Amino acid sequence: MLKVMLVEDEIIVRLGIRSVIPWEQHGFQYVGDASDGREALAVIERENPDIVLTDIIMPNMDGLELIEAVKCKFPNIHIIVLSSHDEYDYVRRAMKLGADDYMLKASLEPQQLLQILSEIAFRIAEERKSGDSGPQVAAGDSAGQSFARIVRKLLGNETGTDAGLSRDEENMAKEILHAYNYLMTVRLHAYGQHHKPASGDVTLLHLLDMHLQKWTNGLYVTMHEREWLLLLPFDVPKNSEILLSIGQDLITAAKRVIDASISIGVSLNFTAISELRTIYRQTRTALQQYFIHGTEQTYLSLPQNVTRQDHGFTLLSGEEEKKLMRELERVDEAAIQEAVMAVLSA
Repeated sequence: MLKVMLVEDEIIVRLGIRSVIPWEQHGFQYVGDASDGREALAVIERENPDIVLTDIIMPNMDGLELIEAVKCKFPNIHIIVLSSHDEYDYVRRAMKLGADDYMLKASLEPQQLLQILSEIAFRIAEERKSGDSGPQVAAGDSAGQSFARIVRKLLGNETGTDAGLSRDEENMAKEILHAYNYLMTVRLHAYGQHHKPASGDVTLLHLLDMHLQKWTNGLYVTMHEREWLLLLPFDVPKNSEILLSIGQDLITAAKRVIDASISIGVSLNFTAISELRTIYRQTRTALQQYFIHGTEQTYLSLPQNVTRQDHGFTLLSGEEEKKLMRELERVDEAAIQEAVMAVLSA
């Protein structure tokens, strides 16, 4: 069983978390708790936990100091931060120090905590299988406005035209993109009724940035207000389960933290800048599956020799998608049904 401990200065919260989770039924052993970071280090030395749940604002030694100390002395320990709504700056610092995930205490529910614990348990199992010393953690990097502009140019989205690159831009793109092998396209569908923007609110872009750091070094590019690209540096071959896990982690976090509904399309592996437009189209094609299978899913691209029927689902062609969207905008029930049946019978 994976060992879990809790660091929280409020005794009511400690008792609540300890008692509401059926730890052993889900493969975890609750090994103790502490009221501040200094006390926690002594428990960590004694119990050697796999996962630490910690508050941020605490006396004697706060959560940030604790995370820094743990990552220095016990780099294999995974950390989940428990935060309040007004602690976003602290959360960002915690993620940069190496925290794996975070939950808002005000909305903490046993099932959500168990889901995060299960995701981290999967990660620990993968690390132990591959012999890694721990998760790759690095600060997200937008690579600057110029890199984003170059990518949008490459994809013909900078000014609505297919603008070419200058030699300097092409060299910069080749140098940066050389380290990346997969592309994720993130599509924002809508914010839910419980989404409440506030001062210092966690934006979707910040959320993607922080959660990507838990898995790998990556780059992001904003295409427009409802679409972002994430570039991932995985070597070939890479288990598709990891890509699906990253995608579902981002989707779950978006829903849990800011009540945003997103879907993600994942490209096949690519090795050259000349392939960027093709793999971007792959992700958009993969995303079309949400018309059939629903939103808030991660969809992988298919190799060219795999057909719709081979994989058990239907993809829309560009023309089919345009026709369906036209009819949806008209709210013409008969025409919508006809368009859908045409796709399903293809």
